[in-house]
Amino acid sequence: MKRNFNLDLLRSIAFLMIFVFHFNLMIGTYNIDTPVPLFVRAESWTLGSLGVGIFLMLSGYVLKNSFERSGEKISTFYKKRLLAIFPLFYACYFVAYLWIDLPAGNLLSRYHIWSVFGFDGFLSMRGFSTCYRIGEWYLGVILIYYLLFPFLYKAVKKAPLVFGLSLLVLHFLFMYNYETLAARISDLFKHPILPPEPSASVLVLLPQFVAGIYLAFYVKKCHPALLLACAFIFGVFSFFDLPAGLLPEGTFNGSWIYGNLISVLAVFMIFAYAFSNKKREESKVSCIPLLSGIVGTISKYSFTMFLVHHILQDRLFSKYSDKVVSTGLSAPKYFLLFFFALILTFLLSCLIQNGTDTIMKNLKARFEKRASKGAKANDQASINT
Repeated sequence: MKRNFNLDLLRSIAFLMIFVFHFNLMIGTYNIDTPVPLFVRAESWTLGSLGVGIFLMLSGYVLKNSFERSGEKISTFYKKRLLAIFPLFYACYFVAYLWIDLPAGNLLSRYHIWSVFGFDGFLSMRGFSTCYRIGEWYLGVILIYYLLFPFLYKAVKKAPLVFGLSLLVLHFLFMYNYETLAARISDLFKHPILPPEPSASVLVLLPQFVAGIYLAFYVKKCHPALLLACAFIFGVFSFFDLPAGLLPEGTFNGSWIYGNLISVLAVFMIFAYAFSNKKREESKVSCIPLLSGIVGTISKYSFTMFLVHHILQDRLFSKYSDKVVSTGLSAPKYFLLFFFALILTFLLSCLIQNGTDTIMKNLKARFEKRASKGAKANDQASINT
């Protein structure tokens, strides 16, 4: 299938946002001084949250077409999603286990069960004991959205206005009562089921995922005036917080959450303008083949890089932190270390993903060959009888 340059570009930008954000978090974690940290935070969003939001919207946008190509068969859809996520997840986890856990003597435990299902990071953020190693809490969120997608698809398709308004009302009520709900649920289950920050909650992020489905369904053309409006909104939420008193009192971190949501919508609408014109997309690809190749390559390995990047960053900083804590990172050293970490992440991801693809292709060929032999044997048996 021919790659879509605009989707690849959006996916690559989202990954780089998350990579930069975590890189700078590592600098803070290891108390390293640097005069030139890359931009990570605006008034109403962080670079990491914006990247996650774009990933969520992109997932909703792409899954709509994928679901329709599967004939809207839920079993086929789930099979494709499982094969797209878990072989790579297990491969990355196995590499991390051999690299970090096994040398440290951290053998298998009952908590690895959450890693089998991909929810170790998701549950770890909520205070559960897990063997969390790769990926982020975001992986558990996206798995939940994949499970819900066929139902969300039908709701957006059959009742777009009613469902959209209902979701916004539910989102508002959940945010408005978040602190109260978190406390009551914690007392009821004797465990903090809801994460300490609502920005990582499934219900808080759901509108961003669903917005991608709406865009795939209903945004066929995007007027330039709308793009200017979106750019203006994004700029406002980048430099100005919501005025005090605009949101109801008690809304937990509300300005940050809504600012992030509107900013992501604005960015995605800008890209939607390019999605609606195939000729423009083809001309971009043909006129800038080098850029198209770089963007396509980053996009192709983005999921694997997402799974392993923070492990590699942590190992890199833990090894060299003693050498730079006292002196700090100058501008040249900062960018040198940044690109070194990015290149290592890319190379490791290529190795893991290509190896996993080869193994999966061989397994598929063996199963097909065995099934073919079985079918022939049955046919021969029926002839003999």
